[in-house]
Amino acid sequence: MQLIESLEVVENLNMNKSVVTTGFFDGLHLGHQQIINQVIQRAQEQQMASLVLTYWPHPKVFFKQSEKQQSLLLTKEEKIDEFAKFPDLDFLCILPFNRAFSRLTAAEFVQHILIEKLNTSEYILGFNHHFGKQREGNYEFFSKKNFDLCVRQASPLFVNNQIISSSKIRFFLQKGQVKEAGQMLGNRYKIKGRVIRGAGIGRTLGFATANLSVPSKKLIPQKGVYSAVVRIKACRYKAILNIGYKPTFLSDTSPKIYIEVHLLNFEDDLYDKFIEVEFVKYLRDEKKFEHKNDLIRQIKLDIQCIINK
Repeated sequence: MQLIESLEVVENLNMNKSVVTTGFFDGLHLGHQQIINQVIQRAQEQQMASLVLTYWPHPKVFFKQSEKQQSLLLTKEEKIDEFAKFPDLDFLCILPFNRAFSRLTAAEFVQHILIEKLNTSEYILGFNHHFGKQREGNYEFFSKKNFDLCVRQASPLFVNNQIISSSKIRFFLQKGQVKEAGQMLGNRYKIKGRVIRGAGIGRTLGFATANLSVPSKKLIPQKGVYSAVVRIKACRYKAILNIGYKPTFLSDTSPKIYIEVHLLNFEDDLYDKFIEVEFVKYLRDEKKFEHKNDLIRQIKLDIQCIINK
């Protein structure tokens, strides 16, 4: 897969005819994967290039809409890594979403970018995908126009009688329903972050924790305690993860969210290393304990639950 981050690079490729899909593809869930595999298959059948066109940042981030809406399932780097898992995808084009891009009408987008820049012969849209200024472009839009390209609409994909969508996955994660989110993603939801210095409270309790710093726009699931799996290079460790405010020890009028993970059967120092955490199951709400020993007792029960799983 070749990564392209400007249309100027595309022009220099002198690309042959291509099969293209477009969208933001947050999460790259099973529905997205179905569309990409369809693009690759159609391109191979017709001996054309397969290309995905996406953009960064998300329009809601660019237009500075509410913070809740700005949380994303994938960072830009994670998105590139996920697309790289499609070995037969020829090109991933990530264009900057800026003022000029946002002002392109649907007709201008199709003519000037899809046809003139990407030499698109076949365009595959997600079932609910919209494009262009004021989201005026969709599958029905093409029935009113006469563009020189074949247009296909992908069918929706269902899990547990629900249509898979990025917004639905975000909803699940914000409710702590990590299993349901993972079913739509096709794998467990993950966060990656750098281990930073904490107050060392976990170590005094007998459960040393790694405090994670994650990108600001990355969606963090609902606060609470989770069973998790931590990946460090090629190794995986069962873990207990806490997202919250440390109410037993801290009382801050404007609290920040802390993300702490305790790895089972692991002793090495992780400070300043990058680790990946997979969410397995929501165990319980974060709560304030009156006595430190009560918290220790509860953590032991949580760990036993993870071990016995």
